[in-house]
Amino acid sequence: MDAEVKQSKGRKITSRLAYSFGAFGHDAFYATLSTYFIMFVTSHLFDKSSGAQGTKMIAYITMIIAVLRFVELAIDPLIGNAIDNTNSRWGHFKPWIVIGGTIGSVVLALLFTSLGGLNTSNPILYLIVFAILYITMDIFYSFKDVGFWSMIPAISFDSAEREKTATYARVGSNIGQNIVGVVVMPIVLMFSTKANSGQGDNRGWMAFGIIIAAVALISAFAVAIGTKENDSELRKNTEKTTFKEVFKVLARNDQLMWLSLTYGIYTAGMAITNSLELYYFTYILGDASKFTLLGSLNAIIGVFAVLAFPPLAKKFSRRKVFFLAISVMVIALAMFAFAGQSLPMILTAAVLFYIPQPLIFLVVLMVLSDSVEYGQLKFGHRDESLTLSVRPLLDKLGGAISNGVVGLTAVWAGMTAGATAGDVTSHGQAIFKLMMLGVPAVMILTGAFIFFKKVKLDEKMHAQIVDELEKTWSKHLETDETPAEIETNSEVTIYHSPVAGKLISLDEVADKTFASGSMGKGFAIQPTDGRVLAPFDGEVVATFPTRHAIGLRSDQGILTLIHIGGAISNGVVGLTAVWAGMTAGATAGDVTSHGQAIFKLMMLGVPAVMILTGAFIFFKKVKLDEKMHAQIVDELEKTWSKHLETDETPAEIETNSEVTIYHSPVAGKLISLDEVADKTFASGSMGKGFAIQPTDGRVLAPFDGEVVATFPTRHAIGLRSDQGILTLIHIGIGTVNMRGTGFVQYVEEGDHVKQGEELIEFWQPAIKKAGLDDTVMVVITNKEMPEFEYLKDMGNLVQDNENVLKLSNTELPD
Repeated sequence: MDAEVKQSKGRKITSRLAYSFGAFGHDAFYATLSTYFIMFVTSHLFDKSSGAQGTKMIAYITMIIAVLRFVELAIDPLIGNAIDNTNSRWGHFKPWIVIGGTIGSVVLALLFTSLGGLNTSNPILYLIVFAILYITMDIFYSFKDVGFWSMIPAISFDSAEREKTATYARVGSNIGQNIVGVVVMPIVLMFSTKANSGQGDNRGWMAFGIIIAAVALISAFAVAIGTKENDSELRKNTEKTTFKEVFKVLARNDQLMWLSLTYGIYTAGMAITNSLELYYFTYILGDASKFTLLGSLNAIIGVFAVLAFPPLAKKFSRRKVFFLAISVMVIALAMFAFAGQSLPMILTAAVLFYIPQPLIFLVVLMVLSDSVEYGQLKFGHRDESLTLSVRPLLDKLGGAISNGVVGLTAVWAGMTAGATAGDVTSHGQAIFKLMMLGVPAVMILTGAFIFFKKVKLDEKMHAQIVDELEKTWSKHLETDETPAEIETNSEVTIYHSPVAGKLISLDEVADKTFASGSMGKGFAIQPTDGRVLAPFDGEVVATFPTRHAIGLRSDQGILTLIHIGGAISNGVVGLTAVWAGMTAGATAGDVTSHGQAIFKLMMLGVPAVMILTGAFIFFKKVKLDEKMHAQIVDELEKTWSKHLETDETPAEIETNSEVTIYHSPVAGKLISLDEVADKTFASGSMGKGFAIQPTDGRVLAPFDGEVVATFPTRHAIGLRSDQGILTLIHIGIGTVNMRGTGFVQYVEEGDHVKQGEELIEFWQPAIKKAGLDDTVMVVITNKEMPEFEYLKDMGNLVQDNENVLKLSNTELPD
């Protein structure tokens, strides 16, 4: 057991490190593409001798980049769909991470060159080749990006675990993104033949591009080798999203769409400022080499900002973290506006602007990840990569807007090929600051306002969604229809109120049989009218000689009992009022002594005789007591409606049914399911069954069948017998929060198991140490519930493999 736990822990550490290194290389690539490549184009691809032609080419290249990135935005959701529909021995994501990483890296290295001098010798051909290479790189980078970040919801369903995994990745991402800022100028100057006032030359920038491309390529292979997708029944797509449905799937998820609008506007503003920071150091401060200081500070401080996310989110909630981060960014932009050429103030403002960025990224990533389950619950279809493709799509949108704005800003402000800080006029500086600080501030605040008004998906809401998904995990196992088809094809019965009056909860009525729920689920009405109407179209299937109740069956098969809680007293009271003269308009003075005598006879004498007569008959004849009634009700509950769903008699049903013997999966004390502390199981909403207070940590197969559901936390398992019995075995209460610690699973989804085969082993001391209840809950979850016969009394000790249930297989799917 300990060896298994240690092995599992070792795999988890390896996976996290590989994923973190993948994020390092991935964001080093992205930072180079979004920030430093445009610097290379505007300042180094052409020299001063190019003159007006060089300026025109810079404008053309900038426009090509912006247009291609907008074109690629339309392709991104299709990329996510392609990944969702990819099934390989390596999973959905790894093939695309490797392919995208390889092609993207090779093309990036080529783009940091003049393509053999085509930029000046044949400008038109250069623009054509450049456009082809750029769109190719951008598309394959998107495959890698969507595949990489889409692995997060494949790792866990638990919000806290996702936050932890994403935090590890974001640490690597933060270092990768900022290390580029640290090394860019040293690498460029190291490989340049000319210093060029500290800006380097083409040779140095080409070396920089090759080095970043190599790092990105190696990190992609590290992810492929070192990580593993965890599969689960909840992750299954039982239908493929077609090309036509891609945009429909995205548009109908309202939380996804509002978050997308928020992040799209925010990230565009943020990217503009980030991309222009190197220009600030080069053309306002006049010393590009000092940019290394900012990169170093951001890399160090950013790591702490990322590590602070889980405790901040836990203490204040993601929503509050988001607005705190936005506030800091706006303050930083205000400081930047007054920084001038003061290096300490420039660095302070730039660092303050950067610190909140990882926090906002993680908030957005968590809400996007959680919207996977939101869409799954709402529409019956899970689209991981399709949903997660929105985030890189929006980053691309921000990058497209940023590249266009940066290129045009550089041209408008006079910060192009060969220019120095001394060449930039005060008018050029004013234009530059407006575009770097003013426009982003407006965009960031607009995005924050939309988030505040429209985004409601938080940690609590997501937990409720996952809980609901777990409750309905087996619904599609009893039919060949997909969840979407079930939703579309299911018939709904609208139940109309049969009586006018005040609606009250059934558990509030005085009749314990109805209040306990033993008669069924429903509601009660305190009537204001005496008419009882049919609540739906259907058939009368039960009447009573006393006419106080009626049973109906709808045309769709819904069975209902309407029970009128009253007596003959209303009739007697009415007659007494007439005989005694106590009718409309009468007062106490109008009632005669004769009327009073009649009234007292009817109010006191007649009831006294009736009460005593009734007591005598009860004493002599009534033998039906609580114990006898309980036995009768128990028998009626088992059989009263069975004959309504078949032409066979109860005896014929018993004779023709096939039986499954359900063996105890765990050794321990057998207890009634309604005694467990988990209200969901105790209420019966998860199914009918029993619970065991375990004396051993082994969980065995209760019958021959197939493993149809496993969970990343290994605290539960779903099985289907060879005869179609569906069962869920759930270990402990609240153990989902242990996230697999202390649990070892020996089977995988799809495995066929024999009765008595070990499925899971759990370590009871670990559950107790966590302060949790280790009660094992066992339920049958078939839509058509089989007949139950308990072979052991509650309170008895049972051994694993001991017979505890006899279940009929009537009406079960083949």
